[in-house]
Amino acid sequence: MPFDGDTYDRTQDKDRLWTQLEAIRDLSLTDERWYTLSQIKGILKHGYRLTATEASISARLRDLRKAKFGSFQVDRRRAGALFSYRVLPPPINDQMEMELTPSNPPLPPQGSTRPKSTGSQPVPVSDNGRLR
Repeated sequence: MPFDGDTYDRTQDKDRLWTQLEAIRDLSLTDERWYTLSQIKGILKHGYRLTATEASISARLRDLRKAKFGSFQVDRRRAGALFSYRVLPPPINDQMEMELTPSNPPLPPQGSTRPKSTGSQPVPVSDNGRLR
């Protein structure tokens, strides 16, 4: 799904915004740590060689919440005047309707194992349905 808005120019903005979005998503999903906007900015600059303002990072975090960008769970916590964020996989709840296909199988019961897609050894699944 594309980005949009009055000031969005596909030729100038598409690649930059997608690159930022993917880097922020991947960074946060890797370890589920909490990061301030300033910390994300530094990691993008030094680890990904990307330039992004804190306002742009904040916008990408809002984008990640949108269905067209994956409906990720973006948590925010406050310590005084400073906010920290973390990105988690999309929440699974009773209101979500998922089409069950071979590429989108149902989640296993809590505490069970789910085989890898390669058919090798089962992978332990925690009580919240995430891989251990």
